[in-house]
Amino acid sequence: MRLSITHITTYRFSRAVFIEPHVMRLCPRHDVTQHVASHAMTIEPTPAGLTPCVDLDGDTSHLAWFDGLHESLRITSKAEVQTLRDNAFDYLLINPATMRLPLTFAKSDLASDGGVPLP
Repeated sequence: MRLSITHITTYRFSRAVFIEPHVMRLCPRHDVTQHVASHAMTIEPTPAGLTPCVDLDGDTSHLAWFDGLHESLRITSKAEVQTLRDNAFDYLLINPATMRLPLTFAKSDLASDGGVPLP
C-alpha cells in the first residue's frame, strides 16, 4: 500500500518570542516493513540552522534552531511511504506486560549492545 502523508504543526504566540532549538521527529521510519519513497519538511520562519540526526532507536529526526523573535512557527512534513507488509497486525503479544499501558519490559527484553542503558 502506498501512503501520502502530510503533517502540519502550527504554533501561534500572543507576542513575539525567541524560539528555542526544536527536535522534530516527523520523518517516517525506513525499515524492512516500509520504504520511504520521499520526505520533505518546510519550516516557517526559516531556521538559522537545520541538521538531520539519528536518535537512539535509529529513527531520523531533525534539529532546528532560530535567530530573532517570532510570532509563529509552522512545520510541514510531507512523505510518500510504501508499506511492505500484507497485514499490519501479523504479530502475537506473548508478554503479558505488553497488554497494558504504560509498557514495561523485562531486562531480558532490552538491547544490551548499544541500546538504551539499563537503570
